[in-house]
Amino acid sequence: MAFCGVANLHKSMHNPSRLTPSHSFKYQGRAYKLAKLREDRDAPWYTEFQLKGKRWHVSLETNVAKVAQERAIARIIEPVLAGRDPAPQGERVVAAAPAPASTFGQWIKAYQVVRVGFVGERAAADYIGALRRVVRLGLGKPGLTDEEVDALPAALLTPALVLEFEAAMLQRAAGDTEAEESAKRSVRTYYTAICAMLRDKLLARYAPLGLVLPDPAPLRAVRGKLETPAKLDKQPQAPEVRAAVEALLVRCLRVQPAHGALLLLGWCSLRLSEALRARVEWIQDWGGVARIVLPAYTKGKRSRAVPISAQVASMLRAGAGADGFLVPMETARNRHCRLVREVASMLRACGVDARKRFHELRAERARMEIGEHGPQVVQTLLGHSDIRTTMEHYAGRSLGGLVIDLPAAAA
Repeated sequence: MAFCGVANLHKSMHNPSRLTPSHSFKYQGRAYKLAKLREDRDAPWYTEFQLKGKRWHVSLETNVAKVAQERAIARIIEPVLAGRDPAPQGERVVAAAPAPASTFGQWIKAYQVVRVGFVGERAAADYIGALRRVVRLGLGKPGLTDEEVDALPAALLTPALVLEFEAAMLQRAAGDTEAEESAKRSVRTYYTAICAMLRDKLLARYAPLGLVLPDPAPLRAVRGKLETPAKLDKQPQAPEVRAAVEALLVRCLRVQPAHGALLLLGWCSLRLSEALRARVEWIQDWGGVARIVLPAYTKGKRSRAVPISAQVASMLRAGAGADGFLVPMETARNRHCRLVREVASMLRACGVDARKRFHELRAERARMEIGEHGPQVVQTLLGHSDIRTTMEHYAGRSLGGLVIDLPAAAA
């Protein structure tokens, strides 16, 4: 008889996530652990051990931790310490059955729980949508509903399916060079979203839930087989477009404070997600220079400071809402909805030619500063961890004497 981990009755869950209840106790100087197979107040406690080369799950038939502990000692621990079979005569021990194949729906439901702390709600919804689209086109069934996709086994997600998805996307764009390049970029975006749902830190959280998910290793290896899109030749906006954007910013600051504040934060190189979360306390005075200090929980997971003029700081503070956000809004829904759409429409009317029009304010700021501060100066300003990312946006490292002010038209 080989008892699996006398010091740990539940070896396969030796590191349960915070979503899986566990109960630890000591007996005769040794540590033991019980666990539940699901997060449910009424779920029974289990032990796990290895006997004759097979792993067994044994229910202690109670959801009360203290009672489960006493039963584990009497039924499992003491017999093992005495060298006897841990299964008392007449007691049924149930072998752990192989886990049933998980469906995409079960995976998605689990992901919405385990992604907390790693991915925001909106990004998670995008990843889930990408997964479903890859499955539809990869199977050649674009008409499948979300419910029909969710009912399919997750094991269908294989490298071959991803490559079939790529082929379908390229087939749709056949004959149009620009559309083909866009399709190649889209394929990589969808592929990256799926890999994000199978990142190592999330796999550790999936484990206690008993899901059978696709093997991430072969999927990660597919990246080298995907078509590589041509690099985009990012050009600065035309002078008349930049002038129109500056005029829009000045006008909104005077008559539409919320729109003006959002545009001004973008003008200061903040991402949209950062601008919508920016608070009054982010504006700080460092050595006589005002700065927007972004905390470490923003994108990039590290703090950074954006130098601004005293006039910009004063206008942002003056326009802040009662809730402390620099972009005043009526409800949280508006924070991600109506106001952003209206600002995007305004930028489009100015002639801004980009898919992510608000992000173009940030890219344009980088282009404006690179000539004076060099290709490595704006990296700190933009918060890029990789200089290659910065170079793609024409930006750079030491902030030097860089201070962002309002357009000349506002003087």
